[in-house]
Amino acid sequence: MALESTAARRYAEALLEATPRDDLARARDDLARFAATVDATFDLRNVLLNPAFGEDERTRVLDRVMDHLALGEVTRRFLRLVLERDRMLEVAAIAESFRKLADDRAGRIRAEVRSAGELTPTAAEELRAALERRTGKKVDLAVTIDPELIGGLRAQVGSLVFDGTLRAELQRLRATLTAGDARATS
Repeated sequence: MALESTAARRYAEALLEATPRDDLARARDDLARFAATVDATFDLRNVLLNPAFGEDERTRVLDRVMDHLALGEVTRRFLRLVLERDRMLEVAAIAESFRKLADDRAGRIRAEVRSAGELTPTAAEELRAALERRTGKKVDLAVTIDPELIGGLRAQVGSLVFDGTLRAELQRLRATLTAGDARATS
């Protein structure tokens, strides 16, 4: 995850204001795909960030990448501005900040879920529905398998954490038993 700077937040807010409501999801996804592509490709990152390459050359490379990724027009104009203003280094932070702002505007929230094993489609849908009831927002699940968990899962939605791991259950049981022992000895 990219560290959000004040500049990244300002650029994300500007993109949010320039993007029609119906295009928010597309712009969010386009920007995320672009940021991931830049992050994963050393040569691309080098050309876009290195001042040794002229502005015309960097713009040509940017246009070819945007064509390859089939980015929408709003995102294209925005990325040209980012390149022109020499803020390409912050594109991952801008994308993350924009994702949060666009999701908030659309009434969506992201749930980071760590699970001991793969979730069945039914289990994932039940989890999503439960989190939507709890938060009052549409929930996007981001599930990762964590072999360190003995069993169960842990979901984080914003600052809320729902810990249904076996380890957490054992800790709660231990605390209950310890509290019972303390009452019995008093």
